[in-house]
Amino acid sequence: MRRCPLIPLLGTLLVLACKPGDETSGSSDSGTSAGPTGDLETSETETLTETETDPGSTTDPETTTTDATTGSDSEDETEFPETDTDTDTTDAGPMCPNGIVEEGEECDDGILDDNGPCVSGCLNNICGDGKVWLGVEACDAGPQNGAYAGTCGEDCTTESIPKCGDGVLQEEYEACEHFDTNQDGVLCDPEQCSWGDFRYVFVTSLSFTGDLATELVDEDITGVARADAICQALAVNRLPGSYYAWLSDNNNLPTSDAATRIGGAQDSPTATYVMPQGGEPVALNWNQLVTAGPQQAIIRDESGEPLDDLPAWVWTNTGTDGHSLGQPSCDNWTLANSVGSSGLTQTGTSWTDHSNNFCNADFVHLYCIQGVEK
Repeated sequence: MRRCPLIPLLGTLLVLACKPGDETSGSSDSGTSAGPTGDLETSETETLTETETDPGSTTDPETTTTDATTGSDSEDETEFPETDTDTDTTDAGPMCPNGIVEEGEECDDGILDDNGPCVSGCLNNICGDGKVWLGVEACDAGPQNGAYAGTCGEDCTTESIPKCGDGVLQEEYEACEHFDTNQDGVLCDPEQCSWGDFRYVFVTSLSFTGDLATELVDEDITGVARADAICQALAVNRLPGSYYAWLSDNNNLPTSDAATRIGGAQDSPTATYVMPQGGEPVALNWNQLVTAGPQQAIIRDESGEPLDDLPAWVWTNTGTDGHSLGQPSCDNWTLANSVGSSGLTQTGTSWTDHSNNFCNADFVHLYCIQGVEK
């Protein structure tokens, strides 16, 4: 049996029929035509030149090209920009830190310690940069140096921190400094650098008979309540707070004692008592006032002006402890007859307990003391 050769064409196996005859490819039977394709050997040669790569081949057809001049295959190569390998002209700039001070550097010790003389970036460690140079600076709060009650002064020392008690008045933050006294005699609070808690005390510019006759208050108000109303009327538009008379009656009522109405022990036990524009305090606290009396005579009125005739008489019937003496009181301060217990504008016990005056005397004043709010 005769076999025919197989010729690949465009990746497909094509079986060509062979004619019977001489096995020699160059001979043929005389009666047989070669067909329209011509000589078989010629056809095979032309076919082979057009054959594509076998699909079974591992060669990537897309990445293989034929060199037009050599006829050989070559793979596509990715093109990269040319790189300048000449490094002799490259300017690397200063090296920080390398221990050499170069252009653009303030310092270079080769260490760069933020607690040393040369910090990151080859910069000098200076006061105000927020980095503490140990052994040279005590502190450094950066932009906050010199802030009131802060952590560091402008010169990077703790001693220069502006604060309450440094003896320098910082008007933006303080009303006063230690040991200051205002015109009223109020001492500066050393903890807050503000004027301490205080209460005013004054002697009335007006004088009264024993019935406390005046047009300042309604006639229906009598006794110690009338005296309190007089004090309040004189203080209005001049002094802050509520005012009560240092005056007691003998009715044995809760309102009979001056100390109870003023309420100094409950309202302001530590407040300093001062006269308007009085300079030195009258008493440093309530307890001192009701035990030792005023350390400065109460001679200034509601406007801060001293009385003309001194010492002046004052209706009281009140002991140094602020309670009723039980002495004559012009019929509990309702009548201008008989007598009434009086004091003098002096220091010591006589400020409240001196002697009696006739109730029709019109030269006797009242003490008024700021107390609990009404």
